[in-house]
Amino acid sequence: RWDKEHIGSHVVRRNEIFDCGQTGIVGHLGCVFSIIEDNDIHDIATRRDFFGHEIAGIKLHAAIDVVIRHNHLHDCTLGTWLDWETQGTRISRNVYHDNCRDLFVEVSHGPYLVDSNVLASPASVEVVSGGGAFVHNLVAGTVRLEPVMDRATPYHRPHSTQVAGFSVI
Repeated sequence: RWDKEHIGSHVVRRNEIFDCGQTGIVGHLGCVFSIIEDNDIHDIATRRDFFGHEIAGIKLHAAIDVVIRHNHLHDCTLGTWLDWETQGTRISRNVYHDNCRDLFVEVSHGPYLVDSNVLASPASVEVVSGGGAFVHNLVAGTVRLEPVMDRATPYHRPHSTQVAGFSVI
């Protein structure tokens, strides 16, 4: 069963994660209700050994009620990539720099909160989603916002893995 009692609730804390060819931390739905905090994540996918859609310091699909806080992400192809079904997630007090892109939120309905981060790479934020609140961040690079009207994606009941419906962003 894919519910809070059976999946997720992982804690990834106080690690140095580096020299990974593709991704430092990755999860797809099994990452729900998890906490990723106090990690130093660097030199991820910098040699370009792999190409694809799972390349980042942190890459999560269906980040439901996930907390990503107080991490240092640098020298990565992409710092954090939240893809599909990001809902109830908080990205807080992280420091991003020297990445190709710092934060990418893709085809998600939200709500999600991005607060009190330093996003200091030349491409700081890319949002192809709705429902996000960005509060008290220091953004030193570009910000790209784009609607996605041709991809219907799922959204969930609050604090649940149960799909409530599908909609375009």
